[in-house]
Amino acid sequence: MPPDITDMTGQMPFIANGFILPLRRMIASHDAARRLCTALSSLSEAYNTGTTMLKHHSHIVAPIPDELRTRALYTVEELRSRGKADKEAVDKLYNLIIDMTDAGLDFFFIEPLRRLRASKMMLSMAKVGISSMLKGSKMVVHKVLKKLDDRSLAAILDFIEEIIHEPENT
Repeated sequence: MPPDITDMTGQMPFIANGFILPLRRMIASHDAARRLCTALSSLSEAYNTGTTMLKHHSHIVAPIPDELRTRALYTVEELRSRGKADKEAVDKLYNLIIDMTDAGLDFFFIEPLRRLRASKMMLSMAKVGISSMLKGSKMVVHKVLKKLDDRSLAAILDFIEEIIHEPENT
């Protein structure tokens, strides 16, 4: 059951699983706030019980290059063994997340255009838009990661490990 946030207004933070999310005026309605709390509660419960989210829900899949998969697994193993959310860990994690995001954006937004045999001009326009999305993502990811603690680092590494899979043999 998500907490009742009826009295939460202004800059009062909602604390879930060690993360503080300032609500400020991001939430437009009481209904949206209740949905946010439900989602955070589900994530918190999944994290605390050790359940893997993807295996219990429908999900989409994006292929990544083998090199990126290998680097992701190596980075997770290395950062987990160190266990410290220091600057080096944050930098490695940042680069990995950005590369994974770039691969996903390419697959979900550019690949359909390639399959439709879109013109070079259409592909170029789409790539400019995707580039802007990636630039915005970089700012958000950087801001979040620079405040990372050891526990949050472990949770992110668990998530990355959960979403990386080897290709299926056919």
